[in-house]
Amino acid sequence: MCGIVGYLNLKNKPVKDLSKVRDMLMIQKHRGPDDSGLRFFSLKNASSIEFNFENPLSPDTDFEGVLGFNRLSILDISENGHQPMVSPDSSVILTLNGEIYNAFNYKSELIDWGYRFKSTTDTEVVLALYLKYGFEHMMQILNGMFAIVVIDLRKQELFIARDRFGIKPMYYFANDDMIAFSSEVKSFKYIDGIDFKLNYEKVDEYLLFRSLYKGTLLSSIELLEPG
Repeated sequence: MCGIVGYLNLKNKPVKDLSKVRDMLMIQKHRGPDDSGLRFFSLKNASSIEFNFENPLSPDTDFEGVLGFNRLSILDISENGHQPMVSPDSSVILTLNGEIYNAFNYKSELIDWGYRFKSTTDTEVVLALYLKYGFEHMMQILNGMFAIVVIDLRKQELFIARDRFGIKPMYYFANDDMIAFSSEVKSFKYIDGIDFKLNYEKVDEYLLFRSLYKGTLLSSIELLEPG
């Protein structure tokens, strides 16, 4: 199943409340019982650091964003499949919830291109495809059910996407101060300023289709629309 969670402060305000960050991730721990990871990142400073669950000290550098992942290990159950996954030069961070059916069709091509794989996961194939082709072309050639978050520290960009039918959920909240995203809505209850009030006009649509074409299920919280 797996689960993604994270947010980015848009006004360079550092992430300081580690308890809330951990709560956002742990409330959906059932989505990924095999492993959990948190990575703080800064688009401003083009840097990131892995959170140490055993020694949860505040990062000594200001990071305005955080990305977390709960993993259900299927392809490559070793620690090499740990997420958030980082590119060899640490400039790109990626999480993938789901399965890419045609991922391994590109592996030989990527090896010939010069990428050296450390895992046998489809996640790393997607990471390598992003490094080679960029986000738009990568999305055009992926076939699968997925929710993906890519953080490119080189370009100071954050990308969030899900499969075209919304098989893998991805909710987001955005205002002038921040953008937050999660595989489950309940992670947002740990973020200040979000109104956890049900939008009754959209309940029947959500129960019927398991997604919303437009509008919100909760006040100020939206599903990524099908592409």
